[in-house]
Amino acid sequence: MHSDQGDEHAAGKIGEPLHENNFLRDEELWNGYTWTYKTSFGVDSSALSSTATTRLVFDGIKMGAHVRVNGVPLGIVKDQFLRYSFALEGLREGDNANTLEVVFDSSIDVSGRFMACSGGWDWA
Repeated sequence: MHSDQGDEHAAGKIGEPLHENNFLRDEELWNGYTWTYKTSFGVDSSALSSTATTRLVFDGIKMGAHVRVNGVPLGIVKDQFLRYSFALEGLREGDNANTLEVVFDSSIDVSGRFMACSGGWDWA
């Protein structure tokens, strides 16, 4: 299910984020928990050839996250204004044979590099 207001709203975890002061009431969900987004993906044999290089690229991602593929740490996202590109090795052939995890962790020091409206106060 897709929601224009975010995954937490679509899952019924928070109220409509743009309604009155819901963004304040639900703030502990953003800062008090570690959120993991996980998906499976397939790779065909041509991508696994010895001459092929497969990369995972984030053109924009909320900062403060660990990125893993098949349980292997690829890096930490600390700045949402950067493009992150990770080389993928050890991929498995087949439908849904690989797992991507992005773990948003509020304990990661991001040095304050975030889009102003991410804090709620700019748009609410």
